[in-house]
Amino acid sequence: MDERLLRMVEENYRLTINRYNILRDIDRTYVVAIQAVQGDFVLKSIYKPPERIRFILDAESYLRQKGIPIPQVWPTVTNQPFFLWNNHPYFLQQFVKGKRIRLASDKLIKQRGAILGKVHANSLGFHSRFGLRYLSTPTWPEQYDAELRSLEQWSRANCLTKQKKMKALRDASKFFLKIGVQAKDTLLSSPFYAQLKNMPMWKQYLCHGDFHTGNVLWSSNNATFHIIDWEYVRYDFPSVDLARLLSIIMRDDGRWSEGRFETLLNGYLRENPLPHPQLGLLYLDLSFPHNLERFLRRKWYEEMSTEEVEKYIRRETEKTKHLLKLRKFYRF
Repeated sequence: MDERLLRMVEENYRLTINRYNILRDIDRTYVVAIQAVQGDFVLKSIYKPPERIRFILDAESYLRQKGIPIPQVWPTVTNQPFFLWNNHPYFLQQFVKGKRIRLASDKLIKQRGAILGKVHANSLGFHSRFGLRYLSTPTWPEQYDAELRSLEQWSRANCLTKQKKMKALRDASKFFLKIGVQAKDTLLSSPFYAQLKNMPMWKQYLCHGDFHTGNVLWSSNNATFHIIDWEYVRYDFPSVDLARLLSIIMRDDGRWSEGRFETLLNGYLRENPLPHPQLGLLYLDLSFPHNLERFLRRKWYEEMSTEEVEKYIRRETEKTKHLLKLRKFYRF
């Protein structure tokens, strides 16, 4: 940690720092655990413009006031939410102790679904003067198009492959491309989606954007938790965060489970009961091949065996077919 930055932290927060530990130093974020005479803190910088940081911190503050446990942010001595150093915003947060919990049981899955449902339900009403920059629902057709092009390009680039696992992925991509095109066409013809994308931002959900098990920290007795790392927060739709959780559950289980999905959804709907049209859109977006597109684009298959790739394809296919069945009951 640069000595000048250390002094800036002490000056801006009137701290006497005893020691520090750099937790993360990557091209996206910089995170430092700080032990000071005044207590334990986390210094964080997200390499984004100041208005993006204000949006993130305002969203956290709004949810915190609604009872969502998010680490407290400390203002500077001049009552600012952050200070600038080398043109990057830095802010100080409460240090929270906790551990990630693997979602190994139905009880834990239902509990995590309920936590997410509570976050989304309490996010309605949030207004930000920077919000229109971080409103994602109107851009879904463009997102779908970009991902479908990515799938098509990957398939063409690997059309002559002789590797067994690559052939399996290439063959599977045909099914997922077809489903993706159908989903996009359904989205564009949906009266509910046409209404949703024109709703004011304060009537749309805030989504965490990276709601995985490592970003929900539980205390040692599992009685309390905190949700951390809100750097991807934006206005979006619940399927964005639910898809992340579902993907983790499937990965950890090594298979698709209709029962696990229903458990997750029941927990979620207990706290955020979605009306009929919203459920329809939820199932549609969960059936779109977001996961496969990211899997291929990031080349995660390179470190996997043929058997592991085939297992991945099987569970994604089974999940998609189940969601297609659910979609038949919901017109939106």
